[in-house]
Amino acid sequence: MANGPKTYTASGRMRAPSLTLLCQFVIKAWSKVKTETVVKSFR
Repeated sequence: MANGPKTYTASGRMRAPSLTLLCQFVIKAWSKVKTETVVKSFR
């Protein structure tokens, strides 16, 4: 997400990522979390 394409507003501020891109980022991040880590966090 940090290395992807960036767009800017007329005033030069960086735009927020699209909802699709944000969801892809979250799915990718969660897929890297091990099941064991989640289970241990509830103990």
